[in-house]
Amino acid sequence: MRFEDLNGQLYLRITTGNREFIYAKVLREPSNSKDKWLTFMAMLLESWKTQSYFPYTVELKLRNGEVYGSVSFELPTPEVRYKRENGVIAIDINASPIHLAVAEVTKTGELLSYQTISLHRFLELSQNSKDHQEWILAHHIVDLAIQKGKAIAVENLKNLKKGKRGDGKAELRKRLHHWSAKKFLQKLKRVAVLKGVEVIEVNPAYTSVIGILKYAPQLNIDKDIAGAYLIGRRALGFREDMPENYEKLLKDKAYLEFALKRNLENF
Repeated sequence: MRFEDLNGQLYLRITTGNREFIYAKVLREPSNSKDKWLTFMAMLLESWKTQSYFPYTVELKLRNGEVYGSVSFELPTPEVRYKRENGVIAIDINASPIHLAVAEVTKTGELLSYQTISLHRFLELSQNSKDHQEWILAHHIVDLAIQKGKAIAVENLKNLKKGKRGDGKAELRKRLHHWSAKKFLQKLKRVAVLKGVEVIEVNPAYTSVIGILKYAPQLNIDKDIAGAYLIGRRALGFREDMPENYEKLLKDKAYLEFALKRNLENF
């Protein structure tokens, strides 16, 4: 038995005879961020990509007319080689249009390069296809970090799940019911661990507003890249010096709600 990718979906190929097989669709979903299935899937995709396969065993059992499987494999413990000391690749997840903003930040806090990655194609995919494409995207981002020799900075998963008033993510949480940002970040973290890339999680509160007020006009970049840049700077330990009038605005809840709403409408 072995796992295979068929048209973007995960199947288990089961030998039934001489060169005869049946294919069973895999419906397994990770139960939490520490689920070893995330690690196995990251290793499996990497093995397909590099053709450097690793051993695993699959055991099937029949229960009440349904087939259940268990997988055994050895967990690797790679050394962390790509750390924040060299800067970070910062990721900000945005809802309208749905995409990732990616900012490369030097160890001294400067914006070196940036790009956006559309996620619109994920919305129409089946769950299995979506999972597969998320793994591919996770590998792409981690490989970018390795290429640049940097760590990865993301929003804190706990804050992303519920968030708080004024964090700029209310509309994001509302719009992403067709795509789980949290599940994607779980995959990204697991791939990074396997490839020796440090992942720093930061509180995303006010990144949207500060990005709009300070870095978007200062660096002539859009609000989402500015948000990613701010996440990167926070991961490196930088604190933002804001003009006194801006500080007053950030403490004004009515203004924050107005700015965030207008921001989402205009972009």
